[in-house]
Amino acid sequence: MFDAELKAPDGTYYRVAGSGPPVVLLHGLGLDHQMWCRQVAGLHEHHKVVAIDLLGHGKSLHAKAEVSLDDLVTQVTAVLTHSDLQAATLVGFDLGGLVAMSTAAMHPEKVAAVALISTPHGRLKAQRDLAKQRVSQAARYGPQANADSAIQ
Repeated sequence: MFDAELKAPDGTYYRVAGSGPPVVLLHGLGLDHQMWCRQVAGLHEHHKVVAIDLLGHGKSLHAKAEVSLDDLVTQVTAVLTHSDLQAATLVGFDLGGLVAMSTAAMHPEKVAAVALISTPHGRLKAQRDLAKQRVSQAARYGPQANADSAIQ
């Protein structure tokens, strides 16, 4: 279903499918671009779909230090530039939603629209701890280890 498998100069792994108005898919915490396979199947006929592995996820660079939201925004804008995408629609799930909102706020000229799915806001300490646990689990067992809990 994907047409191309690419790496941006900063080490970001992403896959591209289709042609048309660009849609960039940003996965949730502890997951990777593969979570979007069904959506790509439906979108690629009318859109250029770009599915990114965020820093520390999937096949993208695994940063040793903590990654900030600004780092993830920089990563997304680097992919937009590398792919020569103008005014993309950003679709974000969970962490990807935070990245999508921040990218739109910091670089409005690069974003046509934003769609948010289960995007966190004002998490309690217990919720933040659970998110950290999901990151550790994904690092140890891979992104599929978090699929069921991410969907719940």
